[in-house]
This record gives sequence, C-alpha cells and structure tokens, in this order.
Amino acid sequence: MSTDLAATADRPPAAPDGSATDTAFDFSVPPFDRLTEVERTAVTDHAALACFVKGTCIVSADTPPAHLFVVHSGAVAEQDGFETVARFGPGDSFATRTLFGTPVDTRFVADETTVCHLLPHAAVLDLVRRNRGFGDVLIRRHAQRLIARSAALREREISAVGLARLRAAPAHPPLYLDADTSLHEAARQMRAEGVDVALVRQSGGIGVVTGPALRNAVLLDGHAATDPVGTLAVAPAVRLSPDHSVLDALARFGDHGVRHILVGADATSITGVLEQGDILRVLADRSDIIAGRIDHAAHPVALGKTVASLEAMIGVLQDADVDSRLIANLVTDLNRRVFRRLYEMLAPARLLDKSCLLVMGSEGRGEQILRTDQDNGLIVADDTHGPSLRKIAEEFTEHLVQLGYPPCPGHIMVSNPDWRLSVRDWHHRVRQWVHTPNEEALLNLAIFVDAAVVAGDATLLARVRGGLFEHLSANAAFFSHFARAALNFDDQPQSAGLLAILRGDRRQMIDVKKAGIFPIVHGVRTLALEHRLAATGTVRRLAALTEAGVLDRAFAEDLAESLHSLQRLRTKAQLARTGTAAATDSTLDLARLGGLDRAQFHECIQNARRLKDLLRTRYHLALFE
Repeated sequence: MSTDLAATADRPPAAPDGSATDTAFDFSVPPFDRLTEVERTAVTDHAALACFVKGTCIVSADTPPAHLFVVHSGAVAEQDGFETVARFGPGDSFATRTLFGTPVDTRFVADETTVCHLLPHAAVLDLVRRNRGFGDVLIRRHAQRLIARSAALREREISAVGLARLRAAPAHPPLYLDADTSLHEAARQMRAEGVDVALVRQSGGIGVVTGPALRNAVLLDGHAATDPVGTLAVAPAVRLSPDHSVLDALARFGDHGVRHILVGADATSITGVLEQGDILRVLADRSDIIAGRIDHAAHPVALGKTVASLEAMIGVLQDADVDSRLIANLVTDLNRRVFRRLYEMLAPARLLDKSCLLVMGSEGRGEQILRTDQDNGLIVADDTHGPSLRKIAEEFTEHLVQLGYPPCPGHIMVSNPDWRLSVRDWHHRVRQWVHTPNEEALLNLAIFVDAAVVAGDATLLARVRGGLFEHLSANAAFFSHFARAALNFDDQPQSAGLLAILRGDRRQMIDVKKAGIFPIVHGVRTLALEHRLAATGTVRRLAALTEAGVLDRAFAEDLAESLHSLQRLRTKAQLARTGTAAATDSTLDLARLGGLDRAQFHECIQNARRLKDLLRTRYHLALFE
C-alpha cells in the first residue's frame, strides 16, 4: 500500500511500543466487501494514508478533494457553518458527492486524531464501472445519508408547523347572525360573504350553522324559508384560543367529530372560524410538498400557484419560533427550485448545457427569507450566440415579476445584457471592477462575489471566479476600497422629534440592515475575498475564516449569532407589515421591542462595531474617514 500523505496531513500514529499501528484497509465493510481479489489489490495499490490531528479541516468548498476518504480510525464531523450535521467513524466514507462532480458546501473536520485511506476519484469510478454491486451500494449509501439529512430537516419543519399557533392559521372572519334571522336571509348573507358557516347568537351562547344544514332543512326536512336560523344552530360550538396549536385543533376535530372550530380568547371575542380544510392546508404548505409542486410544474402559471404558498409557510414557521437559519435554508431551496424550473421551461437543452444561471446578493448567500428584488445573472459559453438568448432572458425576468419577485431597481437581472455575458466578457468585466474600483464597480463586485449556481454548467462560474482571484492577487490596495462600505451607515437609532414626543410618540427607529446586517455581511465578505475563500454564505465564510486563522472562533460565532438574531428581528417586523407599502422595509422601532429583544439587539450592534474596528485596523480605513 502506498504511504504518500496528503499535504495537510501528519504521519499515522505509532503504537505505544513505537511500532507502526495496523493500517491495513478493511475490506469487510460495505461497499468494499463486494470487491473481487483483483479489485482489492487495485485498491491497496492506489490507496494513500493520511493522519489528521483534531480540528483539521479535511475537505471544504475551498479545498475540493481528488479522493474518496474512508475513515480507518478516529472520527470526522461534517459541519455546516458551526453546526455539526453528520459524523463519520471507522469504515465510513465521506465526501462521496465529489465523486460525481457535485461540489461540497459543508466542511469535514477531524473530531479527534483521525487516520483515513484516500482513494483517487479515478480509481473509485473505475471500480464503479467494473463492479455493479460495489457501485450500487456506494451510491445507495450516499443517497441514504442525503435522505436522512433531508428527513431530519423535514421532521423539524413538520413539528414546527404542527406547533404553530392558530393565530397564524387562515381562519375565516366570523359572520354573526341573530337567532331570529330567517333561513332565507341567513343563506343570502352567507353567500354574499363567501362563507359556508355562520355564528348564531343564542341565549345559551354561540351556535354554528352551516350551508349544507340550511339546504337540507329547506329541501329535505320541510322547513320554511322564513323559519328562524336559531332552530338549526348547533350549540355549544367548540372554541380554542389563538394560542392553541394546529395539533390541538386537529385533536379537537377528531375528538368532537366537528367540522368547525371557533378561534377566540373567549366566547365574546371570536376572531375567526376554522374548518378542517383550513388546518389541512396549513399542513400541506410544507416545504417538501411545495418543492414537489415546483419540480412538477408544467408551465409558469402552475409555478405561480405554488409560490403563493411560500409566504404563508414562512409566517407559520416564524410564528412557531423556528430558528431563522432553518427558515432561510428552506426558503433558499424553494426559491432556487422556482428559478431553476422556470429556466428549464424557457431554455432549450442546448442552452442549459452551455450556460450558468446565477442568483446573487442575499439569495446567493442563502440568507433571504422574504421575497425581495431580483438579483440574477447568466454566464454563457463563449461559442453560444443568437437572438433567442435575449428573448429567453427577458421572458425569464418578466415571469419572475409575475410570480411576485420584484424587478431589481439597479437592473441586475438576466434581461440586462450587462449581466448576461459570455465567459470571455465576464473575465473582462471582473477585471474592470477590480482595477477601476469606483463606487458602482465595488457594488457590482460585491453582488457578484455572492453568486451561486441555480441551473446549468457550474464550471462556468468557477472559471470566472478563478479569474477574479488572479486579478485580486495583483492588486493589494483594492481591499481598502472594498472594505470601506461596511463603515458607511450609522448604527444609532433616530428618536422622534420634540413635537412628536410631546404628542406621545416616543419611537426609536433604526434600519437594522444598515446598522448591523450589512456591516457583518460585507465585512465577512471582504475578509473571505482577501483569503480567496469560495464559500458564499456569511456563516460558512465565518467558519472558513476561523479555520484559516483569520478570526478567533469565539468572535466568529458571536458574529454568526448576531446575524441570525438581526435577521430574525427584521423578518418578524416585515411579516407584521405584510400587505403594506413598507412590507420589505428593514426599520425597527426599538421602543416597541421587548426587553430581551432590545438587549439582544444592542449586543448584536456591539459585535458589528467590533468587526468594523477590525476592518479599520486591517485595511487602514482611518485614512478615509
């Protein structure tokens, strides 16, 4: 067996007596137990040994491997940002996805001193081609891990949906009728309001009457249209408070055999009426079901019906106090599915193979929760031309507008030819941004640096990004210009004026995006760009910067937590303004925050200030202030 070691690894540990430990490849574990003797010899000949000390990053987006790793001893943790999402022990293979050309977007870190066998991709793929049983098990085990991770996320989401409070459910506004209202008048009012249930005020409380009950009474039971509706009302009606959960409502439907539940703090303050179908719709608006609808949509109109479910799902998850990171991950996945499916509908197969559809900005970083302006672009192979490309791009942008994704005020969309370029032209554009760092160029570059592939050939983006890193290596002064944007905004709340205060208005308004979110995002983006890190999400960049020794781990974790907290506060405020002109506004009224939220907000701003101070020192920004 070869003992050539990976560049980042130490030699395998020795036994207590000084002799070498047993590092023979274990062929008893799947899928290697399927190999023939000849194939086992090939593995032994091609395998290398590597030992990684605890804390070593073995694989990341910035260090794409050329090997399949098989753990011989020790343990490896797969980390998404600072969260461990999977662990691998002796006999387990990891970084399997890279075998099939899929880049990793997580990090694999030695959890203790770990010895691994490294099998070159070419050798493993040759075994897959030659030995069907080996390939089937390898692929199946990889798929099972992906399914297990997905199932864990879905289980958390389903649990959150079930625990969502009824105030987030789509209840119908109550229609009240007096007990002496005629059946004819009751039917007329219910039809006018578009409801199939009405509340009847009775001496003993509130009763319920339904549309089918009215029809049956007149058509089948001989009631006159002038009979009072009170004779048909079912009382007492089942009532739950707005703080009860969706699961509580489901249980009541089953226990009481009812079709309607009243929502209200007490019998005199009913805020809505829930039907079984309303609860089922809440449960149906889960991301896995929405994803299936997106993937199987046959035309843009079908996509539109599905996208409408997204905001309702976000509201339910937010109301259930689900971690904003989980919500952002789910929304990112669903939005990208929408963009990919729409592009597949519009672009012919030959264009899909020779182009790369990008999302940028917060969508590219995977940090967007509510829908915001479009930030997208297109990279096409140098030999791809034709007027149809313009038509497809314009239709793509227009359909997204119709689906509820507003056009970008700065026209950063595929319909703009400046953001729809060949690889050659993208190289030229990036070079201009780096070497002529005016305000517009720096803004455009910041947006592009966050680009993520949605559809098409991902290698096209990798080629352009590689050219960007080459230009940066020859322009050290660039980063002083690039970092300055993180210091551009004030982080002090603006109190109401004296006259407003005299009138009782004591608001303390602050733009949470400018005050805290942007400085953290852009500051981390600058540090990652300087160190040529390929990660795009802010938390993943923080983890990579920690690994590179650029940031202290505790400070990096504080910044990650601050970003999540600020995003949660902003989303909560935006959801409260849904349907208004200020729905996407990032302002918060600190005076209306609870004590805990206010204290957390100020701590987040302090962490953003610490990052600003680091940028001032590192890039000599005091010279520009």
